[in-house]
Amino acid sequence: LGRQYRKDLEKDVVRLLQILDLGADHAVLRSIMNSAAAEDLQKLRAALEAKTAEFLPVTTQLSGATEQQEEMESGFLI
Repeated sequence: LGRQYRKDLEKDVVRLLQILDLGADHAVLRSIMNSAAAEDLQKLRAALEAKTAEFLPVTTQLSGATEQQEEMESGFLI
C-alpha cells in the first residue's frame, strides 16, 4: 500500500473511533493505528463505518417533500 493511502486509512479509522466516542485519547488512537497492519485497518474501517451508519443514520431534512411536490404539480395541470 502507498504511504498516502495508509495515512488516510489511519485517519479514517481514528475519525470513526472518535465519532463513536469510545473515550480513548487521540494520541493513543494514532499510536495504535501506526502499529496496526494495513489489512487489519481496512477491516476495522469497514466495521466502524457499518457501526457508525447504525448509530448515526443518514436522513433527509425534508421528509415528505416529494409527496408535497407531486400534490402541488397536479393542481397546475390543464
